[in-house]
Amino acid sequence: MLEECRLAISISENTLDGMLRVGKELEKKYSPIILEPRLDCVSELVNLHKGTFFRLKNLLTGFEKTPLIITNTSIAEAGPNPIFGYKGSEKQRGDILQYAANVLSSLDRVNYVSLELDRFEELNRNSERVKVIATKHFFKKWEYADLERTMYFMRERIRNKRADIAKVAAFTDSPERVKEVNSIINRYAHALPLIALPMGPYDFVKDARNENMKKGIYLTFVAPETGVPSAPGQPSIIDARNFLNGLQ
Repeated sequence: MLEECRLAISISENTLDGMLRVGKELEKKYSPIILEPRLDCVSELVNLHKGTFFRLKNLLTGFEKTPLIITNTSIAEAGPNPIFGYKGSEKQRGDILQYAANVLSSLDRVNYVSLELDRFEELNRNSERVKVIATKHFFKKWEYADLERTMYFMRERIRNKRADIAKVAAFTDSPERVKEVNSIINRYAHALPLIALPMGPYDFVKDARNENMKKGIYLTFVAPETGVPSAPGQPSIIDARNFLNGLQ
């Protein structure tokens, strides 16, 4: 029997304290849920000092049971929305992710750190409770061969234990493009822990994203009940849970 798809909500506040506040509200309203603090939205992380790390640790340790996906995406991978994409140096970006992994290693639950496939660096993990998500996003023109090649490298990373989960998201502007993304999902969903998402107009991707949850992909991203999706085509958490409940 396939494991039920997990649901995650991104948090894109521009301060660490704001992320913690919004995260606690989401946890209270929607638990069980996974939360993704988008650290690349936080302007105070560009100028690092002791107080910044203190507030970051408060965010990382501020949830008793809710798993976190820590994301600090580079501008090159962040897509067209200007609020996303870390504005500091690559070294600082890596230092922040490593610090997050160190803190999360001390917690008694599974958490995640998201790292881009193209800029993948080794992450020192002191605990198996910290899972690495290797990610690749296609926002502009892409070919089916790009998805094939990406999945090959993702699978190798997981085989070599440099990552635990593969995430591939591609923007689609037609039903035909959605079918291409889903054909990759059909081939790999049972072979490795996979987060694969067609992005695009909701009418194009709704059925495909539902079908992917039905297939048992590892996780999908959803929008709060009255919030704005962090990527085009995300269903609301209510719609996603109603769909999953209907499968039981």
